[in-house]
Amino acid sequence: MTETRERSKEVQLWFGPQHPGVTGNMSVQTWLDGDTLTRGITHVGYLHRAFEKLMERRLYIQSFPIVCRICVPEPDTNEWLLAAALEELSGLDREVPEKARWIRTLVLEMSRLGAMLMVLGGHPGSMGLGPAPQWMIALRDLVLDRFEELTGGRVYHMYIVYGGVRRDLPEGFAERMEQTLKTIESKLPLIDDVIFGSAVFRKRAMGVGVVPREWAFEMGISGPVIRAMGIPKDVRKDEPYEKYAELDFDVVTEEGSDIFARAMVRRREIQQSIDLIRQILARMPKEGTYCAE
Repeated sequence: MTETRERSKEVQLWFGPQHPGVTGNMSVQTWLDGDTLTRGITHVGYLHRAFEKLMERRLYIQSFPIVCRICVPEPDTNEWLLAAALEELSGLDREVPEKARWIRTLVLEMSRLGAMLMVLGGHPGSMGLGPAPQWMIALRDLVLDRFEELTGGRVYHMYIVYGGVRRDLPEGFAERMEQTLKTIESKLPLIDDVIFGSAVFRKRAMGVGVVPREWAFEMGISGPVIRAMGIPKDVRKDEPYEKYAELDFDVVTEEGSDIFARAMVRRREIQQSIDLIRQILARMPKEGTYCAE
């Protein structure tokens, strides 16, 4: 009887699938006691397209246009995962050209930069701070301009392929990429003021959504979420692939385990990606092929 009375105080709300912060992919059935989230059930699969079955019915090289659609903000990671797996299985991983590996690393970090810009804008956007996401998307569009020049596509690229990449860097690409990076850097102080300097954002992000540190490995948490717990876990450092082992960078961490800390990790990783792209371009081989024979 007591449990029933206590439960009756809870309010049940659906977070998604139709919501500015959850645009159709999933929903979370939540129970709230005042402002405290007491429990939740996640419902996934709203955009299930049976990718696994589609890939079973195709040649392995025909699956690259499918895997990139697993993640819209950062599609190139999935292209690389498929290519790397196929190369290791076939023994071709020992024949991928040096230049191709540097170009792959460049593309992966460009993809990461674009994703971080998009996600960081989503934090304040879901809190009602309208200008911030628009500005972040505008900065991401500058990265997409470079992707369009390099691959022919803005969002999905199908650029990383079995044995290397689909084409070489265009003439003058490094110079145009550097100009893009400078433009993004010049806008970041304004972004900092609008997001992290906002009293609304700080009130709604600090001390909110705290993830207990002991959940980190128990729940398999990764990415900016675990790094916002002060735990320096980054696959680029822990298990470096392509040319990441040859680049100079530290794992970004923050303390707090709350929304603010996770947003700050992403903000600092934007600058880190800019620095890494510059390192990659400086070390990009002038000669050599971009794909194995």
